Amino acid sequence: MALLSVVSASQFVVVDSNQSLGEMVSQAGYKMKSADIDLNQFQIERNSCVELEARIFRFGCEITSEKAFAQIAVEDKANPWHPAKTEHLIAYRRDNKEPFPLLGLGYTNHTVGHRRVACLRGNALYFLWWIFDWDEEYAFFCNSTQERIS
Repeated sequence: MALLSVVSASQFVVVDSNQSLGEMVSQAGYKMKSADIDLNQFQIERNSCVELEARIFRFGCEITSEKAFAQIAVEDKANPWHPAKTEHLIAYRRDNKEPFPLLGLGYTNHTVGHRRVACLRGNALYFLWWIFDWDEEYAFFCNSTQERIS
């Protein structure tokens, strides 16, 4: 069993999806590093503004996406955590610069028959293979089921 650690205390993040995902990425100043990904392929709930409770988790060893997903889900049964969607990850990183790559496993994009997930590293947005075993360098951005409409 991998060692799960909470990197950050819970905080609230405002996700304003009145823009397309491409516009969010551009406004946040990120550079797309996965040329084969078309941000218009991502289906996001448009014309909404929500505030999500967010937290970052890390493991002290290499872990698969499935195992990370399962361990995060049971971390706090009274307030379950879920891997964040791409737009949630972008909204968080707009104001917070972490020194490690941050994954949002809550939405996958299918490219060339494989699932890909969003990863922010510095000011670059990547879409990496879901099947990767993530080493201890990576952190997982999650949000709870509690949403408050702003």
